[in-house]
Amino acid sequence: MNYTVYKITNLINRKYYIGSHITKNLKDDYMGSGKILIRAINKSGLKNFKKEILYIFDNEKQMFAKEKELINVDNPLCYNIHEGGKGGWKSINKNGLNRSKKQIENSAKALSDKWKNDKEYSAKMKKISSITIKNTNKSGLLNNLGGFKGHEHTEESKLKMSKSSKGIISWNKGKHHSKETKLKISNSLKLKYENH
Repeated sequence: MNYTVYKITNLINRKYYIGSHITKNLKDDYMGSGKILIRAINKSGLKNFKKEILYIFDNEKQMFAKEKELINVDNPLCYNIHEGGKGGWKSINKNGLNRSKKQIENSAKALSDKWKNDKEYSAKMKKISSITIKNTNKSGLLNNLGGFKGHEHTEESKLKMSKSSKGIISWNKGKHHSKETKLKISNSLKLKYENH
């Protein structure tokens, strides 16, 4: 039996997951059980993840000790949400979380099929699309399509929007454009108005 510590790396954003796995076959396709890792694989696709075995030990104790040593949950690039060194393969297998590449692909396909056949989900997506079009139209980009232009929100609607945005800090609060960026904006606006 091989007591392994492995690393799975997201090739898109370099985030990684450290795990332990007990196996007879070092070339099995086990891809971990971390919730955030599984979500990332489902989102980005299995082809964008690379697995490498970092260490092979003769016993569980050494394997868990090395896993615990390597996991740093404070690192923003780390998918792990718990420090290692406990639970491990036996716990994962007992709880049905021991997932291979094929199982992850099948669960992602099942989720996709469920969404396609779920009328409530489809309705939500249509509503989101509708809101996106309305907001784009408000900005004047879709004037020829009508949409929300010329309409006003009700007081109740305005109150709901106000409540939902309270306490949310804007993504650009406290951020300023560099002099170089300001110059680029200025030049592009000059060109735009010179051509009109």
